[in-house]
Amino acid sequence: MLQLTDKVAVRLKSALSELHPDEGACFRLGLAENEVKITVDQERPGDTAVKYGDEVLVVMDAVSAGRFDGHTMDFDEAAKQLVFT
Repeated sequence: MLQLTDKVAVRLKSALSELHPDEGACFRLGLAENEVKITVDQERPGDTAVKYGDEVLVVMDAVSAGRFDGHTMDFDEAAKQLVFT
């Protein structure tokens, strides 16, 4: 399963509260044309949910969850972007 560092989790939580403060809002992670896509969405049946504490921050469909399995999402402060290791 995808892991989140504390640094990226705090940034994601902050972004959600600013962009989409509705209850249940989270980020949907996917791949399109070999690029990572992240959008604000809601959890759907069949999704894999990545939590930070008790809060769902990231959801993925089954295909995306398989591709991100074993990776860690972090935030690179210098580049101001998400990174995956």
